[in-house]
This record gives sequence, C-alpha cells and structure tokens, in this order.
Amino acid sequence: MPKGTPKGEQRLESEEFLATLPEVVTGAQMAVILGMSRRTMLDLAARGVLARTHRGQYRLLDSLHRYHRHLRDQATGRAGTPTGKSLTDERAELTAVQKQREQLALQREMRTVLTFEEVKDGWTRIATKTKGTLLGLTSRIRFALPHLTSHEGEQIAAVCREALEEIADEIGGTGPVPGAEKQDLQPDVD
Repeated sequence: MPKGTPKGEQRLESEEFLATLPEVVTGAQMAVILGMSRRTMLDLAARGVLARTHRGQYRLLDSLHRYHRHLRDQATGRAGTPTGKSLTDERAELTAVQKQREQLALQREMRTVLTFEEVKDGWTRIATKTKGTLLGLTSRIRFALPHLTSHEGEQIAAVCREALEEIADEIGGTGPVPGAEKQDLQPDVD
C-alpha cells in the first residue's frame, strides 16, 4: 500500500482483499497455501491446529489464524507437547527434578540422608540383636538368680517368646523382616 494511504482506506482495501479469498478450501489447497506436505497438514488438522468443516474441507482464514497462533506458541515454548504440557512447563519440571537429584546427591555426600539399603541393613541388625537378646534372657536370669527352678526358667523363656511373637505378629504385614517369623523364635538350648 502506498505510504500516504489513510488508515480507513487501508482497512477497506484489506476487507476487499479478504472478500476475494475462498471461505473453504480443500486439504490439497490448504497444504499448498501453508507450504507443507499433505501429511504435515493432516497432522496439524488432527491436532486441531487447522479448522476443519467436513471431510477434506478447511475454513481458510480461521485455519490461517490458528496456524499463526500455533507458530507463535512454538516459538515462545508454549506449544503443546505429546504430554499435553507446554515445552516451557516440561523444561521447568525437568529443571526441578535435576535440582532435587543434585540436592539428594549433596545430602548423601554430607551423610544427612541414608539410602533404603542402609536403613534396611541398620534395622535388620537392630531386630536381630533384639531377638537374640530377648531369647538369651532366660540364660542371663538363671545365671543372675541361681535359686530359680527349671519351671520358673521355662516360664521366663515362654514370656520372652510370647513377646517376640507379638512383635512378629504386629510387623508381619509390613514386609519381610529377617528372623521375625514365629518358627525363628525358638529358645536357646541351655
């Protein structure tokens, strides 16, 4: 348009130009107008970027506006990805996960957090030592109190086994605990 053309005349010329464009075009025509393969054009249509009217037909101006918006969103990182999130959102999530990993690695290095295996090994040692200590109480009590009868020693051993069985029953549903099964809770042989 000439430089000295008033804005009102520019609008009138734009409207006249738009009136000359077809309202609906075929898929092949849309692919040529957008300068892409028919396959790419069909992919855009399937994702809702292009405005379909019915089989193989597209609203030209609406499709051009949508395609322009799609290109702008892609350029700014706001375009949708296969996950449905924008590229910007996915990058932010990735950065957050990377930051968490780095923090965890630093905490491990500083020994302020433990791995699952370290915790499991520690509690296994504690449980095994506790079991051994409780099962050995009968012998210790008999040594400390030599006047106890055999029957009283057996009663003490039974109480210790019952206590361990109660613990085994309570933690039995929480996963495998080495040595927590009832068959493992046999008294020490004196």
